[in-house]
Amino acid sequence: MIGIVISVGFVVFGAFDTPIHGSFIAFLVLAFFYAFTGAGIGLFVAAVAKDVMQVAQLSVVIMLPLIFLSGAWTPIYAMHPWLQTLSLLSPLRYFIEGTESIFFRGTPVLELYPYFLGVFSVGSILYVIGFRKIGHLF
Repeated sequence: MIGIVISVGFVVFGAFDTPIHGSFIAFLVLAFFYAFTGAGIGLFVAAVAKDVMQVAQLSVVIMLPLIFLSGAWTPIYAMHPWLQTLSLLSPLRYFIEGTESIFFRGTPVLELYPYFLGVFSVGSILYVIGFRKIGHLF
């Protein structure tokens, strides 16, 4: 995993010479929060599923809508208004918008709190649900 991050970083920053207009430390913290949220999604899926096949199926059922609603493939402003509202539940939306703000706009760290809060709150909620559900198993 670390090798992948280093390789991608080498290509993005070395070969393509991508500038960072904001704080790289803020990006790393945001990426850590998104990894925390990804682990929360995994814990939630593991708590709900009864076997490995259900984990695979539920992962697809949960992740695809989160990706579609994140604005990664379709801009959020081009979505129907009720989908724009629903996209507020996708942690990937906050991660993408926060990353764009850091890399391209150079947004100051103190103005990035909505993105940190969005990613962290979704991850925390999923962790709590997952731990409560798994706690009943023991």
